[in-house]
Amino acid sequence: MVAERIRSVGDSSATRNGALAVLRGFGVSPMWSPLSISVALTLTLLPGLGSAVYCRQPCPLPFALLVLFAGFFWREPEPTAAPEALADATGWASWLRFGGLIAAMCAGVFVFSQMYDMSYARSVTMSCLSAVVAG
Repeated sequence: MVAERIRSVGDSSATRNGALAVLRGFGVSPMWSPLSISVALTLTLLPGLGSAVYCRQPCPLPFALLVLFAGFFWREPEPTAAPEALADATGWASWLRFGGLIAAMCAGVFVFSQMYDMSYARSVTMSCLSAVVAG
């Protein structure tokens, strides 16, 4: 994605800022996401933790948000673009669909683990598989 943008428009501060934002997002997602492999592996290898994953969620979330929002302060200044270049081509529908899909996956993990008494790793797998099949 980044290489294609550099080939088409050249290297720019907007491209570098976008690449850094993606790297920051991937870096903090294992800390707080209930769907991350690190949480699933931890609960699989330490089964005595049980439903502690739901209690641990509030702890790393402020740190993850701090890392993400720090990018707003340490980014390269970008030249202002013409108003027509700033138009959102995707609209809100795609963002609502994406947010709804993530919320459904998190709810699916909870339902599979609580109602069907599945392990957390299996609940994550079933929830993600259900989202792929439905989506």
